[in-house]
Amino acid sequence: STFVCTIPFKIDMEKDGVIQKKSQDLDLISKGYYANELTSDFVPRLLLVEDDLIAQKIAMLHFEQKKCQVDTAMTGEEAVKKAGSCNYDLILMDLGLPDQDGYTTTQMIRQKEQKNKQRFAPIVALTAHADSESKKDCLEVGISRMLQKPLTSEHIDALLSDFIINRL
Repeated sequence: STFVCTIPFKIDMEKDGVIQKKSQDLDLISKGYYANELTSDFVPRLLLVEDDLIAQKIAMLHFEQKKCQVDTAMTGEEAVKKAGSCNYDLILMDLGLPDQDGYTTTQMIRQKEQKNKQRFAPIVALTAHADSESKKDCLEVGISRMLQKPLTSEHIDALLSDFIINRL
C-alpha cells in the first residue's frame, strides 16, 4: 500500500536579507507557481480519462488542490468527444479503458486534433504496468510520457512543472 500525506509548511528562502534559489523548484516557488497552488490568473484545464472511480477521485483531489480545472471521461469514446470540444493543457490517459484501450483513444484524439487544426495537447499515459514495450507503443501513437499508477503528489508536481508551468 502507498499512503500520501500533505503537510503544509512555509519555506523560508531568505537568508541575511537575500532570497536563496537552490533549485528549479525554489525558482518556481518564487514565481508563485508551485507548492499547493498556481497563483497566476491561468487555470490549467485537464482531461482525466480513468474508468476506476476511486483512482479518478483521488487524482481529481490532487489536481484540484493545485488549482487545476479537471474534466473527466470514463471511456475512450467520451474522451475523444471531450478532447475535440476543448483545448486541454494536459490529458491523462488510462491505458486500460473498458471500450477501447488508451492507445486507440490517443490515436483518435490525435487524428481529430490534426483534422480540426487544434493544438496537440500533451497526453500522459497512466498504467499499472510500465515496461519498455509499452513505452515504445506510447511514443508511436503520440503519447508524451508514461506514468506508473498510482499517481503521487510528486508525479503531479512534475506533470504541472513539465507540461504547464514551463509553457507559461
